[in-house]
Amino acid sequence: MIVYVDDFKEAPPSRRGRPASKADAVRGSVEVQHLFALLGLQLHPTKGRWDGTMALPLLGHVVDTRRQLFLLTPERTTNVKAMAGKLLAERARHRRWTRHSLLRSFCGAAVSTLLSVPNARYKLRSLYNALKEYKDASGRRVQLSHQATADLRWWARLDEHALTGRALWETEPTVTLHTYASNVGWGATFNQLVPARGFHEAARRHKRINLLELGAVRLGLLSFVDLLKDPHTLVRLKTDSQVVMHVVNNGSSRSNAVMHELRRLHDVCKSFGVSLRAEYLPSAVNKWADTLSRASDSTDWSLSDAGFARLEARYGPHTLDLFATAENAKCGRFFSRQASPGAVGVGAMHLSWLGENCWCNPPFNLLGPVVRKIVTTGARVTLVAPRWEAQPWWAAAVEACSHWEELPAAEGVFTHGSRSTPARRPTWDVVAFRFSGGAATRCREGSAGSG
Repeated sequence: MIVYVDDFKEAPPSRRGRPASKADAVRGSVEVQHLFALLGLQLHPTKGRWDGTMALPLLGHVVDTRRQLFLLTPERTTNVKAMAGKLLAERARHRRWTRHSLLRSFCGAAVSTLLSVPNARYKLRSLYNALKEYKDASGRRVQLSHQATADLRWWARLDEHALTGRALWETEPTVTLHTYASNVGWGATFNQLVPARGFHEAARRHKRINLLELGAVRLGLLSFVDLLKDPHTLVRLKTDSQVVMHVVNNGSSRSNAVMHELRRLHDVCKSFGVSLRAEYLPSAVNKWADTLSRASDSTDWSLSDAGFARLEARYGPHTLDLFATAENAKCGRFFSRQASPGAVGVGAMHLSWLGENCWCNPPFNLLGPVVRKIVTTGARVTLVAPRWEAQPWWAAAVEACSHWEELPAAEGVFTHGSRSTPARRPTWDVVAFRFSGGAATRCREGSAGSG
């Protein structure tokens, strides 16, 4: 009689309520071999396997339990690559035109790789659009857009991407990102501890709210770049937009505008090495991000570009804007009050200004501490402030600066943020102080127009 050991023993021994480990399986196999020896039964010396199957082909995929991945079989990878190469060759011969039937067959073969290629839908959207939107009069030929061509080239290098595979079991996210967008601005929080916010550019404010919500995810990630340095981070995204949730999780949308935003978000995720898993969160629960997106800033006064250009020519080049946002920064590098895309630091009063030629246009309530820090540290700063001679900080600024002047009314002061259009010049006079750094120098010259 020929029998198999697994006919007698269905699973290795383990404690109740606990899955069997490898050690349990090894111990069970030893017990079986010992029992058969006692009974005088012989085990086949080469046919038996005690370690089990770790990789199993399944419908063109490989279920690899050792690496815990779904992977494409080499044969299927080669087939999809060859189909993509054939389409690219035909496109090159016929000035971006290819056969509709050939592209349709490729899309059918490529979408079936989704189990092992997580980006399959994302890299097929432009090709599906071409099938519908770029046909000739006969409907037999299709013109490939530049985006479709780029995605097709990605498929032609599938062996570089297919080796990554898809995890058999999803891991738990390590960080959480809450985002929200209003018609005014956007807000985000990192692990419900660190806030970030910004205002929409004037050209974006007319866009649909779903595009603004998707843009808020990208801007939130850019704001927390220093907190996302760990590669392969999985971010749990909390959003009140079900459209954004489905688009992020599926990696595709029929809307060209949404796909454009999704590609920008995808590029950011790729550069950071992070992945997103979106979950729906009702607006009533997403309070903090909601508040950040709607908050206005009455202190967000900024000097006009013409005024800055004149002072830049005189005292520049300035290397750091101490109090700015991504929307109104005068220098390539800036500190912001809260996390913001592109900011090199948060909270200028707690950071060093030394070694920089700083541009400083602070909130008026911080002028006293700002002047005190400039004087005590010897920083090089161009400070823009109202001409308020009765304020305690005024005398200290005049005493320590190397030069000061009242700015012409024509140069103007206007606001950014929630009011991005130029505002009427405020009633107060505006002056610029120049602190050259080092030991404080008393300003001996002065008049109504300059010091």
